Amino acid sequence: MNRILTLLFCCFSLLTIQAEDNRSEILKVSNWIDYIDEQLIHEFEEWYEQVTGEKVKVEYETYVMPDSMYNKIQQHHKDYDVTCPPEYLVERMLRHKLLLPIDTTDFTRTNTPNWLNGTSAYLDEAIQTFAEYSSIRVKDYAVPYQWGNTGVVFNTDYVSRQEVESWRFLFDPKYKGKIRIKDAFSDIYTILIIYANYDNIQKGRTTRNLLASSLTEENLSIVKEQLVRIRPQIIGWEFDEGRNHMAAGEDWLAVTWNGEAQWAIDYAKPDTHLDFLVPKEGSDLWVDCWVIPAFAKNVKAASYWINFFSRPDNALRCMRRTHWTSAIATPEMLAAVCDSTIEDTTDLSYFFGPKAKTVHINRILYPDYSTIERMAIMRDIGNRQESMREIWNTIKAYNHDQTWLIIGLVAVAVVLILILAAVFYRYRYQKR
Repeated sequence: MNRILTLLFCCFSLLTIQAEDNRSEILKVSNWIDYIDEQLIHEFEEWYEQVTGEKVKVEYETYVMPDSMYNKIQQHHKDYDVTCPPEYLVERMLRHKLLLPIDTTDFTRTNTPNWLNGTSAYLDEAIQTFAEYSSIRVKDYAVPYQWGNTGVVFNTDYVSRQEVESWRFLFDPKYKGKIRIKDAFSDIYTILIIYANYDNIQKGRTTRNLLASSLTEENLSIVKEQLVRIRPQIIGWEFDEGRNHMAAGEDWLAVTWNGEAQWAIDYAKPDTHLDFLVPKEGSDLWVDCWVIPAFAKNVKAASYWINFFSRPDNALRCMRRTHWTSAIATPEMLAAVCDSTIEDTTDLSYFFGPKAKTVHINRILYPDYSTIERMAIMRDIGNRQESMREIWNTIKAYNHDQTWLIIGLVAVAVVLILILAAVFYRYRYQKR
């Protein structure tokens, strides 16, 4: 019996060792849904073998909410090799030492260009703010992939551009039941706290970036009060279906990300006319980054994956497939995204450099410098994020119409009780 148990143990140990050895041939990737050109997955496998002489099989899974991916890593030590969290989770993962540095040393051995250097300096500087209290270089741990901002897409048959030039429209009873809003509390918090402090921003008393990173009790209270006020105008909270409603001409307005707005405009019905802008008070800047989580088992292949998707031609393919803006800012990318049919020029020197001071380009995907200077980089707000989430879920659950229905039902119940009391009193009086 002991020999059998020993044999079984040895077999199990051998299988475990073999599984660990085979792990170098597997690359586990976790990413947002619909966030790359998935044909590139197989192309990466072929390219990796050609470059390194080693085989790799990509196990690719997707998520809708990035916090679910983060929880798998933080709580269950999930061995993802590559994932693509938003900026606030990059900051949190750095703080909790849940990221490994990207290893570029093997690129030299295989004579592979380091395409990680092609990301915009503007975005590299934005994510470097996550290390304001340490000496690390964030770019060693996180490479910007795609980026954008939050604004309002609106149906010009019902809403003029002038009416949405300020976030004030969110509070206007005129739009009761006409506004669809992103189910993304960090984005909306940033917008509302900037709106509430716009006067202080203009007078130099505070900055948008400071407000985005400062979730005080006072700020929480301000945003909660604002959410209560805008709730009657909100027809629904959405992740990505809002673009479908706008494209179909069913909704008047949607507070959404610029890539979603571009998709709605591109696929709008012929008789539906849409436009997009960022209101004057400003908004958030978000940046999704490729990272290697702390429990990764294949750092080498993960580093090559990040490099492969930072190659300008691959980044452009992903951009065209997803409708989101690439973080790559090479001359090849600038040439590929410029559009001579667009009459107006845009100042993109902040993103592509001095040669992009006046370029013909899509302003929704590439906002002008005058818009960018009104952006605040999204930040991790730590434990207070749960407080914000509780407020958010409470507001979402609140239904103005249901409240009046309940009041009406209570009133009817009170009337019925009074009638029954009157009947009972009359009955007793007659018996006497």
